[in-house]
Amino acid sequence: MGDHRTKLIRIAKLTAGVALLPLGIAMLVTPGPGVPVVMCGLALLQDDFDWAKSALLGLRWLVGRCRDQQHASFDVRSARQAQSSVHLSASR
Repeated sequence: MGDHRTKLIRIAKLTAGVALLPLGIAMLVTPGPGVPVVMCGLALLQDDFDWAKSALLGLRWLVGRCRDQQHASFDVRSARQAQSSVHLSASR
């Protein structure tokens, strides 16, 4: 019974992962959460396919790098806004 259930879970994961990948890729160019959907598809496939595991690791790295750059640019903008408000208050 347990072996049968394991096979059903594996088939469900494979089916969902294969279905989510093209949907997520389509959402990269259309409105929708493309990157998270692709990541979910890859996460479901990573136990059975090495390429999915590698792609998921690369995508996680890329998302982390983009997030870090966004935080860095936000910090620069915040510093510039704070600096300009100091100049404005000093000129009054």
